[in-house]
Amino acid sequence: MSNDKYVDFILDCFRKDIIDKTEILAIFGEKWSNVSNRTYDRRFKIAKDLYKEELETINKARVNEAINVEKEAVKIIINSKLERLEIYQKQILDCVKELNHGYTEEFKNGELFSRPLNINEKSAIRRSIKDLQSEISKIEGDYATSKLEMSFNVGLDMEEEFQ
Repeated sequence: MSNDKYVDFILDCFRKDIIDKTEILAIFGEKWSNVSNRTYDRRFKIAKDLYKEELETINKARVNEAINVEKEAVKIIINSKLERLEIYQKQILDCVKELNHGYTEEFKNGELFSRPLNINEKSAIRRSIKDLQSEISKIEGDYATSKLEMSFNVGLDMEEEFQ
């Protein structure tokens, strides 16, 4: 806020989306009829410059905020790939450990006890390990080249058949 009540009044008009000079003058004139047009013009110019600075500050803050949001999004994307790989690897290690141990822990009647894994559970653990390894390969892009080579080879085989 400036020390000038006229400038502050004009700034308030700008903030209320009243930006037409003559419209502001009409409102201004109702409130301060004894102020000359020259004084009004000077105060209008000062208020206009202050409002312009205010808008620039707001826009800079918005741009900086958008840039920071984008930076964080990129960090999350980069981190999430590594974190996902780490999570999948940890899950595989847990599954292998449980499979090698041969026992699982269960709660029954509020007590924790160990029991041997049955065949279905062992099979499910192996399937989980395979699925987790597939996910790791997908993230790392291991399948991309083999898919490309396979589709290229299929295309060559088809060309040979038609010739």
